[in-house]
Amino acid sequence: MMSTAGRIVEVCANVQPGEKVLILTDTGMDPDIPEVIAMACAGREAEVAMMTITPRAFHGSQPPDIAAGAMMRADVILEVTSVFVGHSQARFDACDAGARYLTMPELTREMMTGPSGFDADFHSLVPMVEKIQQEVTSASSIRITTEAGTDLRADIEGRPARGLHCLVHNRGDFAPPPDVEVSVSPVEDNAEGKVVVDGFVVGVGIIEEPITLNIKKGMAVSIEGGKQARSLEQMLTSADDPNAFALCEIGLGPIPAPTSAWERPWRRKAPTAQPTSLWGANPGLKPDSSHRSI
Repeated sequence: MMSTAGRIVEVCANVQPGEKVLILTDTGMDPDIPEVIAMACAGREAEVAMMTITPRAFHGSQPPDIAAGAMMRADVILEVTSVFVGHSQARFDACDAGARYLTMPELTREMMTGPSGFDADFHSLVPMVEKIQQEVTSASSIRITTEAGTDLRADIEGRPARGLHCLVHNRGDFAPPPDVEVSVSPVEDNAEGKVVVDGFVVGVGIIEEPITLNIKKGMAVSIEGGKQARSLEQMLTSADDPNAFALCEIGLGPIPAPTSAWERPWRRKAPTAQPTSLWGANPGLKPDSSHRSI
């Protein structure tokens, strides 16, 4: 695991001697994973602190105040949690204060021991990510189709795209390695169509039976499928917030080819645009209390 930990610390985060690094984890994680990342930081002569919190109720929820305070004092934050806080207000505040932030939820031993997406040459992917980001930013609409049956249309005029290439080398940078993506928030209340999920859902896992989300006026009005579809619907309903069903981000995944059995199911359609989350963390858009990547 040390080899992958070294790539996270040296390549992705570019940790420098003397930098204050906060490793944020929770009790739902294998403790060996944040520990080995801490060792890699120490090997870079950084000042390392590790904080363990209780898992949040929902992905994207606010961490405890004591953790949010520590985040504000860190140069680099490496989040290794079972339920991520990377889209919380605390993360936005920390990045606004200059922290470089990597969120790596549900990181497993299989991914750490490799081969995995962490083996990618992230630097070489930057030009491609930037090119796609420019194209999406200049577009007025987007249509997504897949062989599985997805057919989704949305207006994205005036919405700047965000490019994530797993490198956080500048103040305020954010990335979710090993995920490489370009994402955009569609104009509210206009997305229409059907999304067929046959890969992975955060909090549900690798999909065994396709889940179909029917989208009308930017909202998932129905979720069809088997047991996992019911689990997803229950998780969104439990947020007690109608905006939890809003389609608020569409992502293009120009990520490296999957190199492990764990990654393969949810990465196999990486070259194709697909919805990646039901969330509302973008300032000025529909806020909600949860983030659910699919």
